Amino acid sequence: MSISIYDIAKKAGVSPSTVSRALEDHPRIGAATRKRIQALAIEMNYVPSTVAKSLATNKTCRKMIGSEKLLLSRRSRSAGWMALSS
Repeated sequence: MSISIYDIAKKAGVSPSTVSRALEDHPRIGAATRKRIQALAIEMNYVPSTVAKSLATNKTCRKMIGSEKLLLSRRSRSAGWMALSS
Protein backbone atom coordinates (compact mmCIF):
# COMPACT_ATOMS: atom_id res chain seq x y z
CA MET A 1 0.00 0.00 0.00
CA SER A 2 1.30 3.45 -0.85
CA ILE A 3 1.76 6.23 1.67
CA SER A 4 -0.53 9.26 1.33
CA ILE A 5 -0.38 12.78 2.74
CA TYR A 6 -3.08 11.63 5.18
CA ASP A 7 -0.70 9.02 6.62
CA ILE A 8 2.06 11.62 7.00
CA ALA A 9 -0.38 14.11 8.56
CA LYS A 10 -1.55 11.56 11.13
CA LYS A 11 2.01 10.66 12.14
CA ALA A 12 3.12 14.33 12.24
CA GLY A 13 0.02 15.51 14.10
CA VAL A 14 -0.88 18.12 11.48
CA SER A 15 -3.58 18.50 8.84
CA PRO A 16 -3.25 17.00 5.33
CA SER A 17 -3.25 20.52 3.88
CA THR A 18 -0.23 21.39 6.05
CA VAL A 19 1.58 18.31 4.70
CA SER A 20 0.69 19.25 1.14
CA ARG A 21 1.97 22.80 1.61
CA ALA A 22 5.13 21.63 3.38
CA LEU A 23 5.97 19.24 0.54
CA GLU A 24 5.50 22.10 -1.95
CA ASP A 25 7.73 24.47 0.12
CA HIS A 26 4.84 26.87 0.67
CA PRO A 27 5.89 30.03 2.55
CA ARG A 28 2.91 29.79 4.97
CA ILE A 29 4.51 26.75 6.62
CA GLY A 30 7.28 27.44 9.12
CA ALA A 31 10.77 26.20 8.29
CA ALA A 32 10.94 23.78 11.24
CA THR A 33 7.55 22.23 10.43
CA ARG A 34 8.39 22.05 6.73
CA LYS A 35 11.69 20.26 7.40
CA ARG A 36 10.09 17.87 9.89
CA ILE A 37 7.32 16.90 7.44
CA GLN A 38 9.73 16.56 4.51
CA ALA A 39 12.00 14.32 6.61
CA LEU A 40 9.00 12.24 7.67
CA ALA A 41 7.90 11.88 4.04
CA ILE A 42 11.37 10.56 3.12
CA GLU A 43 11.40 8.23 6.12
CA MET A 44 7.97 6.84 5.15
CA ASN A 45 9.00 6.46 1.48
CA TYR A 46 6.28 8.84 0.28
CA VAL A 47 5.85 9.06 -3.50
CA PRO A 48 3.46 11.76 -4.79
CA SER A 49 0.46 10.47 -6.73
CA THR A 50 0.52 11.86 -10.27
CA VAL A 51 -3.20 11.11 -10.63
CA ALA A 52 -4.08 13.07 -7.50
CA LYS A 53 -1.82 15.92 -8.57
CA SER A 54 -3.42 16.19 -12.02
CA LEU A 55 -6.91 16.16 -10.51
CA ALA A 56 -5.96 18.83 -7.99
CA THR A 57 -4.42 21.14 -10.59
CA ASN A 58 -7.45 20.74 -12.90
CA LYS A 59 -5.26 20.95 -16.01
CA THR A 60 -6.27 20.19 -19.56
CA CYS A 61 -4.53 17.47 -21.49
CA ARG A 62 -4.33 16.13 -25.02
CA LYS A 63 -5.34 12.56 -25.73
CA MET A 64 -4.94 10.54 -28.89
CA ILE A 65 -8.00 8.43 -29.63
CA GLY A 66 -7.55 6.46 -32.83
CA SER A 67 -6.22 8.90 -35.39
CA GLU A 68 -7.94 11.96 -33.86
CA LYS A 69 -6.42 14.30 -31.30
CA LEU A 70 -8.90 15.58 -28.73
CA LEU A 71 -8.42 18.42 -26.29
CA LEU A 72 -10.01 17.32 -23.05
CA SER A 73 -10.80 19.42 -20.03
CA ARG A 74 -11.94 18.54 -16.56
CA ARG A 75 -14.42 21.31 -15.82
CA SER A 76 -15.52 19.97 -12.45
CA ARG A 77 -14.95 16.84 -10.44
CA SER A 78 -18.54 15.69 -10.93
CA ALA A 79 -18.80 16.49 -14.64
CA GLY A 80 -15.91 14.29 -15.74
CA TRP A 81 -13.90 14.84 -18.89
CA MET A 82 -15.40 16.83 -21.77
CA ALA A 83 -14.16 17.10 -25.36
CA LEU A 84 -13.47 20.75 -26.18
CA SER A 85 -12.43 20.26 -29.78
CA SER A 86 -11.41 17.55 -32.18
